[in-house]
Amino acid sequence: MILQLFIIGIVVITICFIINNITKNMRYKNLQKAPMQQYINNYGNVEKKCKDKVILSFTTTPDRIKYITPMLLSLLDQTARTDQIAMNIPEKCNDCSYDVPEQYKDICNIYTVGKDYGIGTKYVPTLLREDNCGTKIILLDDNKIYGKDFIEKIVQESDKYPDKVIYVGPEFKGSSAILIKPEFIDCVNHGKCDDIWLLNNLKADKIMLDYKDNKDYL
Repeated sequence: MILQLFIIGIVVITICFIINNITKNMRYKNLQKAPMQQYINNYGNVEKKCKDKVILSFTTTPDRIKYITPMLLSLLDQTARTDQIAMNIPEKCNDCSYDVPEQYKDICNIYTVGKDYGIGTKYVPTLLREDNCGTKIILLDDNKIYGKDFIEKIVQESDKYPDKVIYVGPEFKGSSAILIKPEFIDCVNHGKCDDIWLLNNLKADKIMLDYKDNKDYL
């Protein structure tokens, strides 16, 4: 009898695992071909679950900007809403100008910054704009589809460890997302910088969030 219950339990867990994977894979596929306006309209009904200000911050390049729609839609298709989705782009990158799709303006605040900070463009301009202690700034990549409950999970981890930088493992460099606060940075660099610069200028300890539902698509 115990053996039968054990086998039944294993079968149920396996079925749940398979269904969960199928659901996630369907979401990833849908985000790559979904009508954008539907997600824009639904986002207003998503609950804001954090009392602190939460900003999503990222950058992209002229040759990639037209391909980042799935990433943007994955930020709308979440279990928790944020206060702002910020796209920081220089006027030119590698001597090329940006052609920003019109609908992107309905999803995020697009900040054209006067200087190209390299990889640091995803966070330097945001840190220069946002200096209120406690603001959660989540640094993102433009080549990921983010899991449906990702924002809620990383914010919860930050609430749990308010004095820590949260990064999505296994390593800080190259992580799919990093949550920082303005007070965690020693100084803001005004030249080109990357994750190594950020790592070397953090005043807070780091903690890894083990989250595996963020997927590469570019």
